[in-house]
Amino acid sequence: MFKRLLKGTVKWGLIFGAVPGGYLYGQHKMQCHYLSYLAAKGRKDEVTVYQFPPSPPCAKVLAYLDYHGLKYSAVPVNYFTKEEIFFSKDYKLLPLALIKGEQVNDSAQIIKALAGRSYDAAAMATIDEQVIPALQAVFGDNKSKVLQHQPAYDQAVIMAASPFTAQAYKQKHGDRMDAALLLPSLETAFKQIGKSYYPTPSEIALYGVLSNYSDVDVVQDALHQCGRGEWFKKLAADCAKNSKRVTVRDDDDGKPKSRCPFAHKH
Repeated sequence: MFKRLLKGTVKWGLIFGAVPGGYLYGQHKMQCHYLSYLAAKGRKDEVTVYQFPPSPPCAKVLAYLDYHGLKYSAVPVNYFTKEEIFFSKDYKLLPLALIKGEQVNDSAQIIKALAGRSYDAAAMATIDEQVIPALQAVFGDNKSKVLQHQPAYDQAVIMAASPFTAQAYKQKHGDRMDAALLLPSLETAFKQIGKSYYPTPSEIALYGVLSNYSDVDVVQDALHQCGRGEWFKKLAADCAKNSKRVTVRDDDDGKPKSRCPFAHKH
């Protein structure tokens, strides 16, 4: 009788203890997000990017900031809850940025806001509408290679989210989501970009969307066939050298602690 009573007391104690405990933990996390948002909004000389690694649209924004050595904070966002971007009421896609305290949505608009007149809309459209859908198909066949440089927790979240992202791309891009289209889409993009002494915004963006796929054979082969293998390595080195990225986790209370340079193994 006493054992049954004790067991019941412990059981209900755990239940009633877990509910307020979970609530308090959730409140603490939201307070951290709020403090982080206020800190980001107050940094008028710095950019804050809310992103989901290794999303190609997010990667092209990070690459642009890294190459130009702009000081910025990168905030990883939980794909399912998106609690880190609680302040964005109508827009819940990534990336999303705060530039001089003002919210800017969509990777193309973020780069356009940063690049100004040098923004190349045609080449950027090819990257968004042809290269990225092909890369999404490549990701489906090469998940382990694409994710091998990501932290274990991020790998688990990305794997769980991948069926939903694949479905979203399929609905938007249909037949263009095909790994066989990667080479022709890259050839089109490189032709539009052309060659210049300094990389253009669209050229850096193209490097960015490819950056997380550097160990995937089909991507390496496509770059080799386009004669851009050394181009890729040089941009990777420049981004790693110039990067002033600070990665902010949700437990940082708005105070960046860990530096995360834009570097990959080749």
